[in-house]
Amino acid sequence: MTLFEETIQLLKEAKVWYELLEHEPVYTSEQAAAVRPDITLHQGAKAMVLKIKGLGPEFMMVVLPGDMKMDYHKVTKFLGVRDVTLASPKEVEQIIGVKVGAVSPFGNLSDLKVLVDASLLENQKIAFNAGDHGKTVVMGSADYLTLSKAQPGDFTKSS
Repeated sequence: MTLFEETIQLLKEAKVWYELLEHEPVYTSEQAAAVRPDITLHQGAKAMVLKIKGLGPEFMMVVLPGDMKMDYHKVTKFLGVRDVTLASPKEVEQIIGVKVGAVSPFGNLSDLKVLVDASLLENQKIAFNAGDHGKTVVMGSADYLTLSKAQPGDFTKSS
């Protein structure tokens, strides 16, 4: 089963509201926002796989609004570790099974712990690619938090 199929199955089994949008393939948050009608860049859930040194498991996920950048210092402080880096594209593909830009924010489907920036959850609904650069899932942020088992916190840089 593909990551896209696993994501849709999770949503259907939980009986939560979601919409599926099909569009031209997109590879960045900005491109995704341009093809998602009525969805802002801030509503786009950007899922990034992190490599953590000094913490097992070695990899985890952080999910941010598409218009924000991760603050590595805040993440390391939150986790109580010394070093956090982005996983390489090759590592992401090995762990998640998809290329960067199509990573589902449901890291728990790949046995990854998930952190989510609380500002993303301020949106009533969020949107994300889920294993396919040409498909977007839109769903309620409260349902996302429940189903992803994500731990909310402040993980973005102040502008």
